[in-house]
Amino acid sequence: MSRPTLAYARPTTDAFVTSPLGTWQVALDRLELDVVRLEHHLDHGRELRNDVWDAPDNAGPLPAALRERAEALHARQLACLERLASSIGATVRQHDLATAVTRVSPGAHGLPLYVDIAV
Repeated sequence: MSRPTLAYARPTTDAFVTSPLGTWQVALDRLELDVVRLEHHLDHGRELRNDVWDAPDNAGPLPAALRERAEALHARQLACLERLASSIGATVRQHDLATAVTRVSPGAHGLPLYVDIAV
């Protein structure tokens, strides 16, 4: 079985990467990789690892040819942010419930939970 390739894979020759179009395509590739990692984390609960990202230096504005791709990537980032916010909210609610249960639990006050009557 062959490995899937990124739809936006480009040759990495120096001339290509140093052109504004190539620089922005590489930048979008890196952002997309982070989104794929985050989507995988959200779908499967795997460890999340993202690379540090900075906007490319001296690349100029985003080329019009990449606008559609950048907008689609931005939409995916927003969807991930919504999922993260929902996940964080659920985690906070679970934590609050666990804290409330611990407060009213006999074990939280040093009282025995079980009595061994066989002794």
